[in-house]
Amino acid sequence: MIYLNGQDGNPPDHFKAFELIKEASELGDPLCSVQLGVMYFNGQGTRRDLEESKRIIELAVQKGYPFAVETKEMLFP
Repeated sequence: MIYLNGQDGNPPDHFKAFELIKEASELGDPLCSVQLGVMYFNGQGTRRDLEESKRIIELAVQKGYPFAVETKEMLFP
């Protein structure tokens, strides 16, 4: 998350954050899956892709991650 938000005077690097969060998501981290979906939704570090955003968040929902349910309801009412 350091790359996503910046820290210690360093600016955010959304492209690096996207790369690392995508890798963690692919390894099964549900929080990173939700964050990756949000990044696709916002076009942070990647092009905006609502279909991919919804697909990734839905995978986290299917794994039973409560924050994914809340995020899906907020982004895709």
